Amino acid sequence: MAKRGQTADLAGPGRPWLLVASILGTMLLAGAGMSLVVMWAHHQRPASTTGVSTDLSQVAASDPLVVVLAGTGAAIPLMEALAAKFAAVDGGAISVQPSIGSSGGLSALQDGRIDCALVSRELRPGEKGGHTSLHLADAPVALVAGRRVLPAQLSASQLASLYDQETPFWTDGRPVTVFLREKGDSGTSVFAGRFPQFSMAHARSLKRGSPHVAFTDLEMERALVSYPRSLGLFDFGTIGLRDLDLSIVQVDGLSPQDDLASYPLVRPVLLVYEQGRKDRLERFLKSICSKDGREFMRASGYRPVCREGEVSP
Repeated sequence: MAKRGQTADLAGPGRPWLLVASILGTMLLAGAGMSLVVMWAHHQRPASTTGVSTDLSQVAASDPLVVVLAGTGAAIPLMEALAAKFAAVDGGAISVQPSIGSSGGLSALQDGRIDCALVSRELRPGEKGGHTSLHLADAPVALVAGRRVLPAQLSASQLASLYDQETPFWTDGRPVTVFLREKGDSGTSVFAGRFPQFSMAHARSLKRGSPHVAFTDLEMERALVSYPRSLGLFDFGTIGLRDLDLSIVQVDGLSPQDDLASYPLVRPVLLVYEQGRKDRLERFLKSICSKDGREFMRASGYRPVCREGEVSP
């Protein structure tokens, strides 16, 4: 079984009808909880990308002692794990809601529907007023492959070529299915900033109308897990936290498994909250920024940034 630390050959079918058949088959086996990750027309975000309808106001009102977190899907696996550890040691109740995106989390925070927004990008100028932002960790973004793959490495130009082709082929000459993220995705932006050719190729593929677009981190996870011969950008830490049968592909000599401390392709995990809600969050924030919390994040594939004592009364 391929694990988080392995590199990958991404050979696999690139024909859309085969992809749809594979995913639909998986959906029938998994039940109605499986959301379709292939968006066919004009890259429109579906009404519900997670299959879960969340009334955040209702969640917050159901138990005033529960601290409610919501926002980017990239932070959910880490926050769920940290919340479980906190509950086991402290007894505090933390509710981590399904993904509503970084902007959605900030909007819910502004409306008073949650206690803390989870954000996986730098705050924009108009989002900073009146908020406190804690830089919890840096989350490595990696090129990830599905199951039944062979070891391989890619150059920056090979990466761009894969994303630029309507029917991309792997280094062994076999087709591979490349899953994209929507325009503005923070993980894609990290790769785009490092690899300009990839940035242009990704944009062209979206403009061309690629049928393989995931609109959330959960959709990308489901696509990569359910379709073994696939490729996409994904959160490195989530692979280990959820014990996913996925592999890392080294790009231009870079891989988070080799040197996590200096790996440059990372996005921030920010916890954003109103100062007036700090009392509700303080015990949890101190716990996750403690020595034990930082060691847990590092062991899980993240680079902790906040430090013990940073969260003051």
